[in-house]
Amino acid sequence: MKLLQRREPQRAYILIYALAVLLFLVGTITGAAYGLRVDAQEVMQHRERLRAEYRLRGGLQYALAQFELGRAAAGTPEQVKSGRGWRLEASTQEVQIDGEELMLTIDDPGGIADLNALDERMWTDYFSAFAAIQPEQARHLAAAVVAWKARLGKANGRGAFSSVEDLLALDLLPVSLRYGGRATTDDPSSPSDATPGLADLFVVTGGDRVLDLNRAALPLVAAFTGAGADALAAYDAARQQRKLTAGDAPRLLGSRAAQIMQEKRTDAVIRLVFTTAAGPAKLALTVLVRRQDNILRVIGTRFDPMAAAAEQ
Repeated sequence: MKLLQRREPQRAYILIYALAVLLFLVGTITGAAYGLRVDAQEVMQHRERLRAEYRLRGGLQYALAQFELGRAAAGTPEQVKSGRGWRLEASTQEVQIDGEELMLTIDDPGGIADLNALDERMWTDYFSAFAAIQPEQARHLAAAVVAWKARLGKANGRGAFSSVEDLLALDLLPVSLRYGGRATTDDPSSPSDATPGLADLFVVTGGDRVLDLNRAALPLVAAFTGAGADALAAYDAARQQRKLTAGDAPRLLGSRAAQIMQEKRTDAVIRLVFTTAAGPAKLALTVLVRRQDNILRVIGTRFDPMAAAAEQ
């Protein structure tokens, strides 16, 4: 009887121990399964993004070939009527790569500037052109950009920004300034309908300092002419009503505009925006091109996740 009484507590302890081991194993296996599932999802998302990037790169190569065909076909009326190739002008095109449909928007931004051409005063004028930015904040942002440029320039040995991504890495800049209106929308509409960001208006080499009088982005106009808010408003209202001429530039924007603003530009920079149609890895590829010496040159590219840069 006493022996049986001793075994009962032992069996209870063994049962408790077995249950504890079982719970531990269940928890470990559950955690491992969850971790594997998360890892699998991350791998799948990475794979889909890579596929989307390759499709967009393929779309770019296809478009460049179409532009060359369009330039060659522009020689005779018969070739133009044949519909071969695309013209490098504002329009939209659809491209199929790897069985997926891409949308291409071709747009003339009205001028692209060299990122390293602006000093602190010009950056202040640039930021002041945005209605949501107060004068004190504009001066603060301009000083931060100049300081960041000096810091990176010392590190890279160039004394300046080496790419637009260098400036975009400055966390102090709001996302809306870095990427513009397309940063918070899924709508791949024409870039001319969206508020331009730094990534839309600047390149580091080959930047166009001559602005289209009737199309240039207001922040760039403010930076290069020094025009204030009232002058910019009058200028923008005037070009909405009619096509401005070279003589209107200094009258509306001051004497500095005479050498900056032009009615007709040679070797204009054209912006191409490729977007994937749908899917979890929805991306946009923005490409800046310029035709020089009858050669279409790519002077800037960047990938942007659609609606992934929403302001926090």
